[in-house]
Amino acid sequence: MNHKTNSLTYFRKLISNSTIFVLLVILSFSCNTNPNPSKEAILASLDSINATHEAPEINIEELNSLFQSIPSPLEVSFLIKEVGGVYNKTYLNSTSNKKKYTTSHQKALNLGVYGADLAYSNIFNKNQDGLFYLDAISELANDLSLGQFFDYNTLNRLMKNDNNLDSLLLITTSNFEKINTYLQNQDRSQLSVLIIAGGWIEGLNLLCKVHQQNPNEELKERIGEQKVVLEQLLQLLNHHKHDEYVSQLIIDFENLISIYSNISIDLVEGESSYEIIDGVMKVVDHSYSKVNITKEQTTSIADAVTVLRKKIIQE
Repeated sequence: MNHKTNSLTYFRKLISNSTIFVLLVILSFSCNTNPNPSKEAILASLDSINATHEAPEINIEELNSLFQSIPSPLEVSFLIKEVGGVYNKTYLNSTSNKKKYTTSHQKALNLGVYGADLAYSNIFNKNQDGLFYLDAISELANDLSLGQFFDYNTLNRLMKNDNNLDSLLLITTSNFEKINTYLQNQDRSQLSVLIIAGGWIEGLNLLCKVHQQNPNEELKERIGEQKVVLEQLLQLLNHHKHDEYVSQLIIDFENLISIYSNISIDLVEGESSYEIIDGVMKVVDHSYSKVNITKEQTTSIADAVTVLRKKIIQE
C-alpha cells in the first residue's frame, strides 16, 4: 500500500483534536515539534539504515534533534483504536513487576514501558487501569529523582476532564527538554535514551500483538515504518555504548535489527504544489513513502519483540 504521508504525519493528523494526546506527551516525555519532516530528513534517515551502527560522537544539540525526530511510540494507541482494535490488558506490563526494577537503568526503561501502557489504557477509557499505571510511573520517576517534573494530583485531575486542554498544553510545553537537560547536567543522559527505548519497544509490541490478533494492512505498514525509528534509536543508544547496560541492550536489539535490514522503505518523489491551508499559501510536498514488508517479516518482528520485551520487563 502506498500512502502519501509518513507514519508521523499520519499519527499527528489522527490525534490533532485529542486532549488525551497532550497527557501522553507529559508522561512519555515526548516533545516532537516537527510533525512534518522535510523530504531531505526522510532521505537522510533512509540512507543511514544500511550504514554501520557505530555512531560518531555527537553534541547535545544533535542529540536533542534526534530525540525530537523520533515520534512518540504512544501514538500507536490512537491508531490501534482507529482501526478497530479492542482493549486487551494481557498485552501490557503488569504494574506488580515494578518491584523487580532495582537499578536506574531498569527503572528508566520500564518508565517508558509503563508510559506506553498508560496511553493504551487511557485511549480505551480504562480509567482504573490508567490510575494503576500512573501510580507506577510516579513511583519510578521518584526513584529516578524525576518526581519534581510531575504533579501527580494535577495530572490525575486533568486526565479525567477533557475541558483542561489549555492547562495540559501549558504543562507539556517544555517538560521533556527540562528532564533531558536535568539528566545531562547530572551525567545521566543515558536514562533519557532508555525511557525513549522502553516506550518505543512497548508501542511496537502493542502494534504487533493487535496485528497478530486481527491482521490489518495499515498496522503492517506502521510496523514496517519502525525501521526508520529503530535506526534513529540506535544512534541514541550508540552514543552511550560506553555504558555497560546500554551496550548489552544494543546487543539484545541485534535480532530485531537484522530482521528490519531486509525490509525496504522507498521514498517516491512527487511534485510540490502551492495550496491554501488555513488561509495561508504553503508549499505542499507530495512525496510519499512505500513500505515493502511481508507477512513472514511481521511475524519475525513480533517474535523478536516478544523476546526483547521479556528481557526488559523481566518476565
